[in-house]
Amino acid sequence: MRKIKSNNYIAINTAGKAKCKGRFEYENLALHKNKSHLIIPKALYAYFMEDKLPEQFLQENRNIFDYCAGVKIKGDWEFQQLCVINGEITRQSLQKTLRYYISKKGCKIYKVNKSDKREIQLESGKWMQQLFNLYEEKPWAEYEVDESYYLDKIYREINNIIPKKTQLTLF
Repeated sequence: MRKIKSNNYIAINTAGKAKCKGRFEYENLALHKNKSHLIIPKALYAYFMEDKLPEQFLQENRNIFDYCAGVKIKGDWEFQQLCVINGEITRQSLQKTLRYYISKKGCKIYKVNKSDKREIQLESGKWMQQLFNLYEEKPWAEYEVDESYYLDKIYREINNIIPKKTQLTLF
């Protein structure tokens, strides 16, 4: 189990306003803060402060930008996208700054070292990524967001905060 740092908290002042830090922070983020996958801290806040289940929160939040992650690359590395198109595997070099979300269909995005050809997946495992560098408004279902990825991340955080009981008690 991961140790929880003490700088992750939600505090409510006497006026009833919440102050969020660490894993709960999602509003008015400083420029140097990572704004990726804001759906996760928003869902955590809703779970702990509003007793809202993550599944319900995801059904209510249809802001595609909250599901997006942003990444940059420097030096001798480049992003490449590996896709299967008409049964053929294609590889394409991408720009140095990307925005993407986890989708039910899409491609795998890798960081590739140009000199030694090492490859590192942005999202390891079965998760597919959909580039979203240019905003395209469409009905929510057409984005094909893989909500199971986000639910998994949200519940991992919840379980890190409130560990599951593994031993039965008599009383």
